[in-house]
Amino acid sequence: MHRRSCPPTTVFFAAALVLGLFLSACAEIGEPELGADPGLSVTTAQGQVSEEGEEQPDGAEATPAIRDFAPPRPEGYVPSVVIGASSGVVVHDEESGIVGLADPVGSIAVNKLVDDYFGGLVIQQGAGQIQWLGAQGDEAIILDDAGGVLLDVGFLDATGAVHALIAVEGTRVDTVSLSPNLERAEFLTLDEGQTLLDLAASNGLHAVVIADESCGDLLFFNSAGSKVDLGGPGRPACVVARRPAYGAVALSPDRSKVIYTELTYRSDGVVALTRIIARDLASEAELFNLQVGEAGEQISNLSFDGQRLAYIRKGPDGSRVEILDPSSGEPASVLGVSDPLALTFARQRLVVGRDSLDQ
Repeated sequence: MHRRSCPPTTVFFAAALVLGLFLSACAEIGEPELGADPGLSVTTAQGQVSEEGEEQPDGAEATPAIRDFAPPRPEGYVPSVVIGASSGVVVHDEESGIVGLADPVGSIAVNKLVDDYFGGLVIQQGAGQIQWLGAQGDEAIILDDAGGVLLDVGFLDATGAVHALIAVEGTRVDTVSLSPNLERAEFLTLDEGQTLLDLAASNGLHAVVIADESCGDLLFFNSAGSKVDLGGPGRPACVVARRPAYGAVALSPDRSKVIYTELTYRSDGVVALTRIIARDLASEAELFNLQVGEAGEQISNLSFDGQRLAYIRKGPDGSRVEILDPSSGEPASVLGVSDPLALTFARQRLVVGRDSLDQ
């Protein structure tokens, strides 16, 4: 199978610039990156997943009860880890081990990627174009070439329509329908002074990490782009001002759990350690709390397949992919992928580029 890749476009992330402006009073401290997953803090939030139309105590709109928009996984399927690297895309699964996905991406650097639920991939090449590589085997379809940042792919409702979620200037999220008409619409706009750091989508629920003039927050939005009140960690205690306490975020496939990183900072703004925490959104119970990063390390691209965690750990000696099963009590395993830039669990078995996987 052959697919022509579209040439990358030189684009800068306006979101990073916006964030840099409001953090300028603390210029000696580095700026958090859009889509890179810094960290979080723990507090109690009010409310829980509710039936549609039920009002929440603080005035936030209710979110519908959990519904399975996404197609079920094939029986026996163990989600593969799909990794974007400076040399293209590689896949790690239980059957094939680590293999290169030479077709259709080739050797172009991929710094963000998400599966489309139907065997294809949505990727971002470097800091440029966002492309949809569908399982149907046609040429890559450009979803954005104007500086947007790929966040996730998800279902907004039960119609079966799948949408790519794209950040615009760090303050707005647009949706682009993965359909022939590629309809684009504004999904949500953050409040003044807020900047988007990360977003995870699952079955019509969206977990959004923001930075602001204090220490940021982890917010939830429903399929209409309205804020809802759920049992997340809540507003963090702000120890080091203007350093976001929340960063990487993921939702379980059934959207019942939120998983996020929590950062602790030194007084000079350097990360002291990073933890990964999971909470049940209905009971607000903390399910696990694990330290995964040491001083000066960054944990990014957090992904959760319902049992295992995958993330990129970047430190002074470079970056590596780690996979962790919190229930096993075993340390994280390290995948031998050179220069990883992004990763995701494939929620369905990949079809695109499968020729190279089966060799």
